[in-house]
Amino acid sequence: MRYAGVIVSNPIGNGTLSNARTQNSRSIGSAEIIVKISKSEKVEVIAVQRAKDIETLRRLESGDFIAIQGVRRADDRIELRSVDYVGLSRLQGTWTSSDNKCYHFRNFSRLIVSKRIAWAECPDLVRAGGISLTSREYRYFITPGGDDWDLLFSDEQNFYSAEFNFVTKNEVKMTIFDSNTGQRLSEFYLRK
Repeated sequence: MRYAGVIVSNPIGNGTLSNARTQNSRSIGSAEIIVKISKSEKVEVIAVQRAKDIETLRRLESGDFIAIQGVRRADDRIELRSVDYVGLSRLQGTWTSSDNKCYHFRNFSRLIVSKRIAWAECPDLVRAGGISLTSREYRYFITPGGDDWDLLFSDEQNFYSAEFNFVTKNEVKMTIFDSNTGQRLSEFYLRK
């Protein structure tokens, strides 16, 4: 069954393992995160068994969004089967790019990209209404990749994929690809 919600508590996040045992840098055993399910507003415990999933969840923080496939266990916990996509709270907001555009991540699934006007800063453009003649609105989804995050985004006409990672909490390196050919279209930095 599919579950989606905001992480309330992630004791394995930020590089720590609270409920998982470690041995020789490999995770064994299990870990748990606490998620407030969007549809029901109910708080659920998600049990994580596989080391790969523990590594993925280690990169998430409280306040991030997660959509998973899972099965309800006899002890009333939800056992994680797979992570479908995530939303990163630290990505939300307005970013200025080295390619002279403003990237405004409005929420966990909506992105507005605007060309920068010479005299205006990105936050000023967003306060002025967000959507303009030089703006495009996209729907996006983030999936865990290896060391990077994978981002899929589309508007009514085009579909793109990207890889990004946080260089610092206020700087992101992003590479955009044509999703049909795999050709790298651009690489740039976003700064808050």
